[in-house]
Amino acid sequence: VLCPNTDFIFNDFEDPLFPVLDNVNFVCGLPPRVSNNCIFRGDAGIQVFVQDFNDTDYPVTLVAFQGFTFTEFTEAAITGRASDVTEVIVATSEFRDFETNNIVQQQPLSVSDPTLPFTVQFSVVDILNGQANTAFLVEQADLTLQDIDITNLNITGGSLVSAAGNNAFVAMAAAATGVLISESDIPTIVNIQSGADASLASVRVSEMIQV
Repeated sequence: VLCPNTDFIFNDFEDPLFPVLDNVNFVCGLPPRVSNNCIFRGDAGIQVFVQDFNDTDYPVTLVAFQGFTFTEFTEAAITGRASDVTEVIVATSEFRDFETNNIVQQQPLSVSDPTLPFTVQFSVVDILNGQANTAFLVEQADLTLQDIDITNLNITGGSLVSAAGNNAFVAMAAAATGVLISESDIPTIVNIQSGADASLASVRVSEMIQV
């Protein structure tokens, strides 16, 4: 449990947060919520870097964040070099006031390594007042967006989600509200490439600049 009303400043591109414990759940106060003001802030480029250390005796299978604000990142808020044994869950959080390449990057460990990347689930997350080339870059990985509210997001590279590879799957689902997009400039919601697949069960748009 992290203390409310705390700024965690990332000023060095080489020094993001590296979760190293398995089943670690970072929460902002009790109960965890954005109004508790735990803020990951700074132009470090990357704020959270997830890796499983390629150690089968001690894999990092789950990393979770609840109640956080991610802001001012310039490369990605969350990226990593973890395999598909690792799941990253972000819940009751927000991403705001950024100008970045991506919010999340899920990519293979390397060009020569066939291991599939880590999976990501966003649940009850607000994304607002930002600009990204592509918000979610998904290569041969699973991404689930559930009950997401997107407001005033400018996508410069063409799509909210770019999914590529035979194992890539994107799900936009609703436990309550689904994926809501408003007042944003997003040319394409999901760009499917190279055998990827998607299930867009609950997506609503309104007051779009472009969609």
